Amino acid sequence: MSKLTFTVVFIVSGLSYLSPSHGQVFDVDGDLLVGPHEAIELSRLWKQAAPAIGSGTSVDAWNLSGNTGTDPNSNFLGTTDFQNLELRVNGTRALLLELSGVPNLVGGHESNNTTIGVSGGSIAGGGELNAANRVTDDFGAVGGGSDNQAGDDSGSGNDAAYATIGGGQGNRALSIWSVIGGGSNNTAQETASVVGGGEENRATGLHSTVSGGIQGIASGRNSAISGGSLNRATGENSAIAGGVENAAIGDQSNVAGGMNNVAAAVGSGVAGGTMNQARGSYSTISGGDQNVSEGDSSTVSGGRGNQAKSDFSAVSGGLSNQAMGSASSIGGGNTNRAMETETVISGGSRNTASATGSAILGGSQHFNSGLYSTIGGGQRNNVSGEAAFVGGGEDNTAVSNLSTIGGGFMNRTGQLGNPSTIAAAATISGGSANAAVGDFSAIGGGGVNVANGLASTISGGGLNTADGDNSTIGGGTGNQAPGISSTLSGGVLNVAVGDNSSVGGGFLNFANGLNSTIPGGTGNIADGIGSFAAGTQAKSLHTGAFVLTDSLPFDFDSIVNDEFAFRSTGGVRIVTGVDGSGAPTSGVELISGANNWAPLSLVSDRNLKEEMEKVDAREILELLSCVEVEQWQYKSKIRPIRHIGPMAQDFHAAFGVGDSDQRINPVDANGVALAAIQGLHQIVQEKDAEIESLEKRIEKLENLIFSETSFEDSTVR
Repeated sequence: MSKLTFTVVFIVSGLSYLSPSHGQVFDVDGDLLVGPHEAIELSRLWKQAAPAIGSGTSVDAWNLSGNTGTDPNSNFLGTTDFQNLELRVNGTRALLLELSGVPNLVGGHESNNTTIGVSGGSIAGGGELNAANRVTDDFGAVGGGSDNQAGDDSGSGNDAAYATIGGGQGNRALSIWSVIGGGSNNTAQETASVVGGGEENRATGLHSTVSGGIQGIASGRNSAISGGSLNRATGENSAIAGGVENAAIGDQSNVAGGMNNVAAAVGSGVAGGTMNQARGSYSTISGGDQNVSEGDSSTVSGGRGNQAKSDFSAVSGGLSNQAMGSASSIGGGNTNRAMETETVISGGSRNTASATGSAILGGSQHFNSGLYSTIGGGQRNNVSGEAAFVGGGEDNTAVSNLSTIGGGFMNRTGQLGNPSTIAAAATISGGSANAAVGDFSAIGGGGVNVANGLASTISGGGLNTADGDNSTIGGGTGNQAPGISSTLSGGVLNVAVGDNSSVGGGFLNFANGLNSTIPGGTGNIADGIGSFAAGTQAKSLHTGAFVLTDSLPFDFDSIVNDEFAFRSTGGVRIVTGVDGSGAPTSGVELISGANNWAPLSLVSDRNLKEEMEKVDAREILELLSCVEVEQWQYKSKIRPIRHIGPMAQDFHAAFGVGDSDQRINPVDANGVALAAIQGLHQIVQEKDAEIESLEKRIEKLENLIFSETSFEDSTVR
């Protein structure tokens, strides 16, 4: 069996077995193989035709070995009357050249056909019994396959012209310029609609396209479906890239993939995921499951069950979050609600931001209803003041405007039920159960502290209360500062009642007077204006009184204004000078139980002195006798007290000692007195010696007189 490399064709006129009037054409079997029976039959036919071909008559024929001298204008294969031309194989039509305005070309199964009156149609092949390929409108084309139809078969041959089907089965290109590449049971129904392939796809919109997939419908003008299954592109210029049961309903909407996604509004888009719905104009869902972007230009990036419900709102991800306000946003987390314009929730769980510009950065169960206020994190924090801030912690509440809570537990700025303008700019850094109630008040930390006063401050501690405006409590426990600008540094159960009063620390101290001070100790009271009390149970009850006590548990009261009162049962020591090692070199002391001051025990030590010189005691006495001693009082309107003594200037002029001519150092006064006493002693001794000498002389005289008298008496007798 030999394989042919060409098709054998011939036309013979005047022979009974071939009828040119019918335009019949004979061809070898289409398998291009010449079997024994085909070769015999072909040989017989050629022998019958040989006389005519070689007779030199006017009959023309195409030679199997080729022809020469042909003219394409007059030599051709075909008909010259109004008859169609068929090419058959084994008696069955394989190709039909059909007469029309522009001839139709019909190949394939003999049931393939063009509708009467159609011009320029072509069927390249394919078709089968009861599943013929058809061209029903002008210039339609079917490349192959079976049961395909190019044209709408409406009876008008030009309303669906230029429809094209490449192949496949059961496809219908029903409109002008519509195209189906292949596949099965696809329909291109509108002008310039296209189905690339797949199964049961329909391009029903003007200029719509379905590239492939299963049961996709592109019904919107210029809509497109790239693939997938059961997708619907109904909006103008809508597009679906793939996936399953997705819908692009809005104009310019698009779905990239996923399953059961819907882009319902103008310009909306769903990139992927499942059961997502982009309902707002130009809204976007990137992926995830059961997300909804309802507002115009809203966005859901992913997650599950998230909703961007207002214009320009956004949810990045997470679970069951709702961005309900215009331009609101949620970063992620679970069951968060951004309810007002420009609200922001970065993440966390069950948080709600309900005021314009409010923000929650993270944590859980927060509620932020303050304009432009912020909650950083933690749990169950609540903000209602405008521009307020809670950094973290648990169960903190910022009620007042511009207030701040750094963290901690159950802290509060402002008072529930009061206007948010009260306690403005109050601050609590941390701690637990603290309350900053006054405007500009501040609490650093600790527990159960209350700053009620304007600009009041509590640094820490517990159970402290700063009620006075500008009052301050540094720490401690149970302290109170009700006075304006009062200060209480620490301790336990201390009270600074007076304006500008202060208590440094200690226990149970009360600074009640204006500008009063208690540096510390126990049970002290400063009642007087500008009074001072320190130690144990010091009672400064008078204006300007200064009272210091030791540790004895007895009251020690001031008795007059401006008194400086000490209780120091262990003695008092005043040091006015030290040596190079710091040891005292000068000063005085009042020892326990004593009534008079005495120099320090070391101040007369010879080892501490230098440049010693002998003094003339008689001269000192002489000089001292020249210093005037007067009675006088200090220049003061407060209870004048009389004194006796010399003037410092006179003393300095007489003796030239001391560091000033305006005061007399007791050491110098004592030294002058001692020297004068010594000088006086010398004089007394001299006088005593002189008296003794005189007495002896008198005694001698008396003895002499007595002797003479006795002699005379004896003589007389």
